[in-house]
Amino acid sequence: MQDHYNYVFDDINSTYQFTTKNNISYRVAFVKDETFSMISSLEIDDVFQLVVDKTSDLKEPLDLLVSKTIEHIIATFFRNIFNSLIYVCSGESDIALKRHKVFNRWYSRSVNNINIVKFDSVIQIENLVIGNYEVYASYLIHRENNNYNELLKLFFQLEDVLNSTK
Repeated sequence: MQDHYNYVFDDINSTYQFTTKNNISYRVAFVKDETFSMISSLEIDDVFQLVVDKTSDLKEPLDLLVSKTIEHIIATFFRNIFNSLIYVCSGESDIALKRHKVFNRWYSRSVNNINIVKFDSVIQIENLVIGNYEVYASYLIHRENNNYNELLKLFFQLEDVLNSTK
C-alpha cells in the first residue's frame, strides 16, 4: 500500500503538486524568506516559508495521506541540511490556532523529527489600527546545520522586530 500520494514538481511555479483520492489538489511551496536577513543585516540564504495550498474548493474528508505526502516533500527539502523552514499561522485566531495545532501534531508523529528540530513562538502583535492579535510561528532546522544557534537566535527575535515597526 502506498504511504503517500505521488507528487510532481512544477518547474514553472516552483511548487510540488499532488491530487488526493477524492480529487482534491494541493500545492506545496518553499518560498525564500528574507526576515532573518533583515533582522541581522547579513545575507542569510536557505531560510524558507512553507506554503501549503488546497487548490480545490471541495471539502477534504480526513485523509492521512495528505500529511504523509507533505511530510515526504519536507523530507526532500531537508536533504540540504542548510535549509531551514518557517511556518506561520496568522489571520483569524481560531483558524490560526487550529492550523498551528495540526502542524504540531504532524511534527510529533513525523519520522523526520529525529534530524529536524522544531521550535515554536506565539508572537503577540500590537497594532493600533486593527488591534492586538497573535501569530503562531514554527521554525524547523536540521540538527546538523552549521548555523543552528545563530538562526535560532534570529527566530526568537521575530516578535521584537515585528512590534518595532508600529
